[in-house]
Amino acid sequence: MAGRRRNLKTSDLPPNLYVRNGYYSYRDPRSGKKFGLGRNKRVVVNEAVAANMELMSSHNESLLDRINGKSSTLFDELVTNFRDEIDRRKLKPNTLKRHNHRLKLISEYFKGVPVKNIGVREVYSFLEERAAGEKFSIANQCRSLLTDLFKTAIAAGLTEEDPAAATRPFRTEVKRSRLLIDEYLQIRNVAKVQNEWFALCMDLALVTGQREGDLSTMRWADIEGEKLCVEQQKTGAKIRISLSTKIEKLDLNLADVLEKLKKINDKSDKILGGKAARIIAAQFRAAHDASDLTWEGDPPPFHEIRSLSGRLHSEEKGSDFTQTILGHRSSSMRDKYRDGRGREWKEI
Repeated sequence: MAGRRRNLKTSDLPPNLYVRNGYYSYRDPRSGKKFGLGRNKRVVVNEAVAANMELMSSHNESLLDRINGKSSTLFDELVTNFRDEIDRRKLKPNTLKRHNHRLKLISEYFKGVPVKNIGVREVYSFLEERAAGEKFSIANQCRSLLTDLFKTAIAAGLTEEDPAAATRPFRTEVKRSRLLIDEYLQIRNVAKVQNEWFALCMDLALVTGQREGDLSTMRWADIEGEKLCVEQQKTGAKIRISLSTKIEKLDLNLADVLEKLKKINDKSDKILGGKAARIIAAQFRAAHDASDLTWEGDPPPFHEIRSLSGRLHSEEKGSDFTQTILGHRSSSMRDKYRDGRGREWKEI
C-alpha cells in the first residue's frame, strides 16, 4: 500500500497516522486495517508513536542484540527450511501449488520477524485476517500449514514452540450436499438419455470409488488378469481392484461395467475413450441440472459419487475394504467420506 501523501498539514505526523477533516486514524502497516483515534492531536500522536515503536520492536531485532551477537532466528529461515522439507516429500503438482500459495501468504506477513517474537497472538491476528469475509476454510488451511512449518522447525532445532497449535480452528459450514442413492439413480437415468458413455462412467465411479481424474486416465492395459490396477494421481496410492467387485444393493458389477464400456470405446486405449476429468464433471452438472432434483445446499458435484461409493461399500463389506478401495491412508479420512452429513437414516 502506498505511503501517506505529505503536505503542510501532515508533515509533522508520525508514520501510519492519518487525518481527515480533523479526525485522526491509525493504519496497521501489516494488514492495512484502520483504527479511529479521535481529534486530540497530542494524544493521538503519542499513541501512534507508541504503536510504531511496539511494531518495530516485535518485528525487528534490536541493534544491541546484533552488536552483542545475540542474533535470533528469523521467520524466513523457517520458511527456507520448510521448503526443503516440502521438496523431500515429493508432493503431487497440485498439492505443491496449493502449499506454495499458502506459504507465500504466510511468509509475506511474517517476513523479517524474529521467531521469538511470533506468539499465539501474532498467529491469531494473521489467521483472523485470512478469515475475513467468511474465508474460514482458507484460514484453517493456513493454520494447518503453519503448524506443519513450526513442527518441521522444531525438529531442525530452529525453534522450541508451535504457537499455531494453540489457536483454535475456525468452524466451517459444509455447504455441499451429499449424494443419496435415489438421487444417483435419477441423475443416471438422465445421463443415459444424454450420453450412454457417461451413464457407464457414473457406474464405474460408483463401483470403484475413484476420482474423476483417475477415471479419465484408466486404460484397458491397466486390467491385469482379474484386476483393474489404479495409481491415484492425488496420493500416489496403488490399488488393484478385483473385477468381481460388486455393489449388491444395485446389482452393479465392475466386470459388467467394463464389458459395456468396451463395446462403445473399443477403438480407444482408454476405458472412457479419452474423456478429460473436466468433461466428466461438466457432464454430471448437465445431468443433475436436467433432473428435477433440488438441494438445500450446493448441488453435489461428480466427486460426491466417491462418497456414496464409500458408504455403500462400507455397509456391504466393512470399513477396511472401503479404506483400501478409496486409497485413504487414515481411518479419519475414510470416516469423513462415510459421513452422510445428516441426509441418511440409520437403520437399527
